[in-house]
Amino acid sequence: MRISRPAVRILSVSLLLFCVAVVQGEPADNAAPEAKKDPQTVKQALAEFNSLIGGWRGVGMIKRNSRKGAWSENA
Repeated sequence: MRISRPAVRILSVSLLLFCVAVVQGEPADNAAPEAKKDPQTVKQALAEFNSLIGGWRGVGMIKRNSRKGAWSENA
C-alpha cells in the first residue's frame, strides 16, 4: 500500500507536534500541586457541583461475588 505525499506530511507534522508537547509537559512532581490539599478543602471546592452530579451509592468488593472485605459508600 502506497501512502500519498500529503498524508506523509500530515503524519510527520502530527508526530513532531506530539513530541514537542510531550517534551514541554510539566514534570510529574509539579503536575498537580492542588491534589495534595487536604480532603476537606477538596470537598468544599467540589460542593458547588453536587446539584449537577446528584447522589450515588457504591459497593466495593476485594474479590468478585465475595462479601469478605466488602464496603459501601454513599454520597
